[in-house]
Amino acid sequence: DSVTAEGITIDDTMNASWLSLRDSIASGSGSLSGASSMALDGLDLVGILRDTLFFVGNYALNLCISIELYKRFPDASPKDLTLLNFCAFTDDILSYILVKSRLYDCLYDQDSTSAAQFWIEANLADKRGMEIWENNSGWILGGLDDYRRRVKSEANDVMPRYPGIGGGLLSGKLSKLDRELTADLAVSMKAIIGALVLGIGLDGMWSAIGPLFDEVLIVTPEENLRLYGENSVCSGWK
Repeated sequence: DSVTAEGITIDDTMNASWLSLRDSIASGSGSLSGASSMALDGLDLVGILRDTLFFVGNYALNLCISIELYKRFPDASPKDLTLLNFCAFTDDILSYILVKSRLYDCLYDQDSTSAAQFWIEANLADKRGMEIWENNSGWILGGLDDYRRRVKSEANDVMPRYPGIGGGLLSGKLSKLDRELTADLAVSMKAIIGALVLGIGLDGMWSAIGPLFDEVLIVTPEENLRLYGENSVCSGWK
């Protein structure tokens, strides 16, 4: 059997390799640099490292988003905060932010086609979202002035940049994309975040990554349900 968590699958072979490596290092008889004695090749080591970074990044990002949502909406119910967190944390949203922010340049597998394939969906979603924004004075909820008020900026050049997402999904979609399009990108996003946490700490990571999530964290629970309550992520939460 395999164990799957948020898009990452660890089969018995990889799990056995990880446990063997862990036990060897713990006993002092092995290390990552000497892992060849356990028949781990370079890709195995990359996979183990990616799994570890994913684990750290997954929980670190969830924690930071949860704290940020509580700060923004302290009177919201736990149920509402949970939904807002979920809407900011889906594979579709993480993939979109990774691609729009060009964080795919950090991916180990530069030959992967997942980012290019997702770009097609993201561009279509951006076009659908821009049509809605144009009918609402430049932003979905009340124009650019309202957007700048929410992000606490008075600069005229501060513009919303994510027309293609809302309610945990791409604009115009009522359900998530096929996992083949998003799972690898979402795992990679969390692995990048995990690397930042281990490198510069939790606060340092959120200082660097948090601004990328501003736009998905400024919609109130009531607005979120009014706008997206019929999609597969938000339906049933009313």
